[in-house]
Amino acid sequence: MRVLLLGSLGVSLFAAFDFAKADTEFEDSIPIAVAEALFDIGLGGQFAAYSDIMDDFPEFQLPSEFDVMGSVVQNSQMRVALTTELEESAATEALKESFLDSGWVEMPQFQRFPSTRGFVSAVETRTFYGSQICHDEHGQLSIGFRQRDEGNVVSLRSSYGFARNWRNCDELIAQQEQSMAMMRGRSSGLGELMPRLEVPEEARQGSRPALMLGGMSSSSDSAETDARIELEWELERVYQHFAEQILEQGWTLDTESIGSLTATGTWTQTVEQNVNVIARLDVVSAGDGDFDLTMTVEVPGGRGGVGIFRSN
Repeated sequence: MRVLLLGSLGVSLFAAFDFAKADTEFEDSIPIAVAEALFDIGLGGQFAAYSDIMDDFPEFQLPSEFDVMGSVVQNSQMRVALTTELEESAATEALKESFLDSGWVEMPQFQRFPSTRGFVSAVETRTFYGSQICHDEHGQLSIGFRQRDEGNVVSLRSSYGFARNWRNCDELIAQQEQSMAMMRGRSSGLGELMPRLEVPEEARQGSRPALMLGGMSSSSDSAETDARIELEWELERVYQHFAEQILEQGWTLDTESIGSLTATGTWTQTVEQNVNVIARLDVVSAGDGDFDLTMTVEVPGGRGGVGIFRSN
């Protein structure tokens, strides 16, 4: 029997509120009325939380190694939370096989390219992108894994059918393959010469979503990457931290300027066919320990079109 929770959520939902700057967290459960007000977003949206799996979720055989924490419907998406003692790969594989036995098909693993150039974290982190499967009737379903203090949690996410104009799994997979081909094209060009710039271990990544560590746009003529970090350092120390790394990677210093709020340096490097490439680093102190970082690599006069970098 599937019961709609009326009093409190059976899943571990936590929210931080700012009641007159009190910043008081719910420590255990959230009243259902509060949860509905928070998560029922959008015109015609819906929110419902269940202690088991909602009826509309695609049928599958739950392996014995998993227990149901609960499930939630939020607008057009259904999510099921499971607990398990299995490790990441084993848990994902067991659930995926269960769905494949029910007529689903496995989708290619469209993972992001690793951040080996541009601004990257000095501390190696591992991100799990999960598995994606598809069914011509039910649409796309993703399987994600997270290790929490309370134990391993697996999340199943499914929508009602296909989004946009996709009619079946073949169309969805073809579209994603096209998107990945475009991403590979953007990652080539002068991005191949972008220095790897490790941020200090003491730094924290900023909260602005437009500035993500390691993000980069690239073409045959120029490449640019930026980031915002929080660091209790002086401006000159931040600049020198990255400038030393650029020199170590074979670039020659051309000019540099360090002021009270901004620091800028340019370096040069000669690549094949005797083409000169310029690298420019800008560090801006944004106040309160925040620093905006921008690294640009370009060929003067747009000469990248001569073909020294060709996408495969």
